[in-house]
Amino acid sequence: MLLSSRLLARTRSSPLAITGMLCMLLELAQAQTVQVNTCPPLEKRERKTADASCPETIPHHTVADAGNYTSPVEVLAGCPFGVTMNFNEHLYFKVARNQPGLRITHDWDYMEGSTNPVFYAFTQVPFYRGGDDSYYEEYFWPSSNMDDYVLEQDSVSKHDIYHCSRTQCSAFCGEAQGAVDACVGDAYPMENTGFLYVTMVGLSTGLAKAVHVMHVYNVTDVIREEQLQAVKDLFYQTCYPTQHLIPTFPTNQPWRKSEHVEGHYSVLGTWPWKEQFSTNGGERDMDRLPYCDWMFGVNLESLGAEAKCSDIPDIECDQDGYVVALRLSERGLRGHLPASFASMNRLQEVYLNRNQLMGEFPQSLFASNQLKDLQISHNFFTGTIPCPTHPEPNLEVLLLAQNSFTGTLPTCLFTDAPYLQQLNVNYNKLDSKIPPEIKYATNLVTLSADHTGLHGSLPVELECMNRLSFLHLQRNNLTGTVPQRVVDGLVDMYSLRLSFNELSGTVPHFDTRHSSLQILYLDHNQFDGNFGEQLSEFANAQRAVGVVSEVMLGHNNLHGPLPSVFYNLVNNAFRITELDAVGNHFVCDKDTNDWPAWVFRTGSSFFGKCVPIATPTHFSNVSSEVNGGNPPLVAIQGSQNHSHADALQIYMFAESELVVHGRNFRASDELKCRFGESTEVPALYKNAEQMICKLPRELEIGKAYMFSVANYGSDYWSRETSNEFVPVNVMVVAQRTSRSGFATWLIALIAVACLLAVSATTFAVVLVMKELKGEPLFHRIEDLDELGSSEERDGKPDMNNETSTIPRMEANDNL
Repeated sequence: MLLSSRLLARTRSSPLAITGMLCMLLELAQAQTVQVNTCPPLEKRERKTADASCPETIPHHTVADAGNYTSPVEVLAGCPFGVTMNFNEHLYFKVARNQPGLRITHDWDYMEGSTNPVFYAFTQVPFYRGGDDSYYEEYFWPSSNMDDYVLEQDSVSKHDIYHCSRTQCSAFCGEAQGAVDACVGDAYPMENTGFLYVTMVGLSTGLAKAVHVMHVYNVTDVIREEQLQAVKDLFYQTCYPTQHLIPTFPTNQPWRKSEHVEGHYSVLGTWPWKEQFSTNGGERDMDRLPYCDWMFGVNLESLGAEAKCSDIPDIECDQDGYVVALRLSERGLRGHLPASFASMNRLQEVYLNRNQLMGEFPQSLFASNQLKDLQISHNFFTGTIPCPTHPEPNLEVLLLAQNSFTGTLPTCLFTDAPYLQQLNVNYNKLDSKIPPEIKYATNLVTLSADHTGLHGSLPVELECMNRLSFLHLQRNNLTGTVPQRVVDGLVDMYSLRLSFNELSGTVPHFDTRHSSLQILYLDHNQFDGNFGEQLSEFANAQRAVGVVSEVMLGHNNLHGPLPSVFYNLVNNAFRITELDAVGNHFVCDKDTNDWPAWVFRTGSSFFGKCVPIATPTHFSNVSSEVNGGNPPLVAIQGSQNHSHADALQIYMFAESELVVHGRNFRASDELKCRFGESTEVPALYKNAEQMICKLPRELEIGKAYMFSVANYGSDYWSRETSNEFVPVNVMVVAQRTSRSGFATWLIALIAVACLLAVSATTFAVVLVMKELKGEPLFHRIEDLDELGSSEERDGKPDMNNETSTIPRMEANDNL
């Protein structure tokens, strides 16, 4: 306001000036408005406490009061507790399970920072030190800021099952299976009771704040009749046609998918009954899975009104008998889902990944506010991506990859699913831009849309995604730049993958705000410009040994000297695990005429081949055309080894063309000539030793300009880039002069010939018109004298007298 008052005070005497000033202020206000952060607030949802006896104030723990390896802090089942931890800190907890068979679920809500892995064990306190120097029975690294993890039980025996124990994987806790150290509780040798020990380890960079809840509860074992029928329909329509064909081997052991995938049934395997069933490869391809192995040995026909939910493997029911979970990934299901599938309207978790299901996915499922986790990747579903239709949706995870969905990426996923945290639409057949409404998905942690038909530019609204940790948009047709303001907003980014697009401009900077960034894929784009400082802070943030960290920058147009940041990324103690910068245009080192010496100590496979500096040596006329009588266009004084005081004398014609001779020229869209420090003009490549430049008009007469060439934008020949540098100076000494006498006579001759041609044509036209009127083409001199004498006797005829005997002269007669 103060600024505008002062500006108006200076322009009071001029209304026009005031109007102009108001317009300028309006434009200034609009420009400032563009920079205002219009991001919506974060959508928060309170977790329900499972136990009313929990303390009113949530206890909060840090490394100072979260116990230690020998004395973990006990937390109450169903009661939330807060955790704040930094990188490389370890916090130890335990929760009681007083009787066998109780289900344990771990909820979390990260309010700040990145997620961290959690390690579980019943036998002792787990610990993680990296590699083999660790102990745990199970671990989980959350991919979502808000979600839960169920410590699984075997669907038949109901024993706790983990993917690893000390001695073997896929071991049942509660059954030693011949292993002395299997995960068996001390008090109850066949079931784990007592305490579940939980260790949280800070492996993500930066501060992390979260609220956790450990639920311990009974699973209800009833199923409603219509729910049971829907499950039966699903089985008979998608599984039974192949499931009943599963062979049984002589030991009464049926075919198993796990054995099939591991290749035990292959003709190259060691299975003893290869003559009964063998495969010839492709065992891991779920599209070639020969049989459905869901519910093998279960007699569905015998299940009636007294059926229990636990009678059916891979499903879960709530206390009212509604099916709330279907866990049927990789079961060999095929065909269309039955119509009765819609009756399971309380489903919370649907896992149908890696089957052979087809058709349109039931829209009715999205009408429920119960649905939280839908995973149907690697099937053959078609149609458009469905939208949540319930006014209070709770959808958190939506995995739709490797299907045949068409249409656009619907805005409803971002506006009508406020708690959505994971969205994966990889390898579909969309035709879409990234909608600007994405800014409303403030809880989104993972957005993966590789090879799915995206085009257009990256919307600036991505800057609102400050919880986004995984942004994967590879192999699309994205264009334009990566706006710095977008990168500045992605403060929680862990993995950014934009490979195989058409993105251009300079690589954005990743500074101290991006301390969580570990994976950066920008290869196979059109990024250009000098490079190095953009990743200096990224290199400093590599602080964890063993953490995967990758940088892919290959096959762009990056140029300039090989940046020193690459040395840090490769040679520092906390280095990245993979680097690729092959296929760029980094120039050769001036001391080695190749890569810098340190590259030869580590290997050049990261960088490919360097580009030699383009070196001009002399000039010549672009052709032998007539030069207007001037001296030759270029007069060379001495060779390239002339002293710095010498200059190549150039008689400049406006935009005349020079042939530049030298070595190491490249066929590049960025090939340039430079006069002085800033006057650049594009060049035309002829071969590695010749190129053509047009002399710019703006060069001053009598001023010497240092001449240089760049193959890729800014890699100019200079003292900084070459030890062989010798200045090549250009001086403009004259403008275009008048044309030669021969040229002047030639032009005059052409002008006379044109005039004669016009006169002859006019004369011919007059003759033709007289002939058409019947008038004589010529008069005798005697007739003209007689006509003149008559006019003298009688006086001038009255041209206005209509009765005059002398006709009026028409325009054509004047000819």
